[in-house]
Amino acid sequence: MERLKQIFTWLITWLTPKRSQDVKVVGLCLLVAATFWFLNALNRDYSTRISYPIRFNFDDSTYIATRPLPTKLRLSVTGYGWNLLKKSLSIDSEPIEYTISKPLRTKYITAPFLLTAVSEQLQGLRINYVVEDTLQMSFDRRVRKTVPLKIDSARIDLNKNYVIAEPINITPSTITFEGPASLLDKIGPAYVIPIAARDIDDDFDERLEIPNPDNALVNMDLNKAEVRFKLEALITDSRKVVVRKSHFLANKDSVNLQRTVTVTYAIRQRDALKVSANDFSIVADFKDIKAQDSTIVLFIEKQPFFIRNVSLDNPYIQVKNGQ
Repeated sequence: MERLKQIFTWLITWLTPKRSQDVKVVGLCLLVAATFWFLNALNRDYSTRISYPIRFNFDDSTYIATRPLPTKLRLSVTGYGWNLLKKSLSIDSEPIEYTISKPLRTKYITAPFLLTAVSEQLQGLRINYVVEDTLQMSFDRRVRKTVPLKIDSARIDLNKNYVIAEPINITPSTITFEGPASLLDKIGPAYVIPIAARDIDDDFDERLEIPNPDNALVNMDLNKAEVRFKLEALITDSRKVVVRKSHFLANKDSVNLQRTVTVTYAIRQRDALKVSANDFSIVADFKDIKAQDSTIVLFIEKQPFFIRNVSLDNPYIQVKNGQ
């Protein structure tokens, strides 16, 4: 026992560097020893799991993958240490090639099919099994669809004193989409560009962003379009209109108020002479009498489609019963 202690003490003393030169010698010895151990270890067979690159080949001019295809395949392998190291570090490693001949019919690929392809291409290793039991696939036809660009004029926020004077011009007038047929089928006969501007009171000429269909699989051939339209100022005009009574009982109800109301509206100067009192229908529906004050709120049943900002000078009538 005492002899072992002496040997141990001697080794510690010998390995403890006393000069910088000794430090270099000890370090070199350790490095050489580690290198020999590492090289010796690589000369043995091992079993382990590795992630290896894989590439799926198909006719991508006709079909498109609608879910991401795997780029790595996890494998349980047995092989020479050197080969395992090279494959793990992806040194000089070409991806495994797997060809999908009928994409629309391929919903999944099972491990046995993958194992065959991998074993043929991955040289120097024995493939024990593919870790993934099944790889899910989804493909669709790759198509192109061209539709006209459109502005929803009803959603343009104009100043109340203006109207659009002429047809809206969009340049270019069409857009082409490319992507899966199932997604492009959802795009309507026209593609609408929104106008974010509010309270527009001057001629419009802007280059607008075209909204993306919000799917990375769908591509557009342009992302902006020039939108132009001119505005025309409105004038204020008015007409006196006779109130039409609905559900009126002549022997029970009578109107204690004027039978006409003044309708005020905004209109283009050139259209002012087109409007007459007969173009309006103002109705008092006696079924809607308010019990607390015997009043009826008038409503506009008909008006010309090209006027705006319509209002009544007296929006209700009062009724006396039993006269």
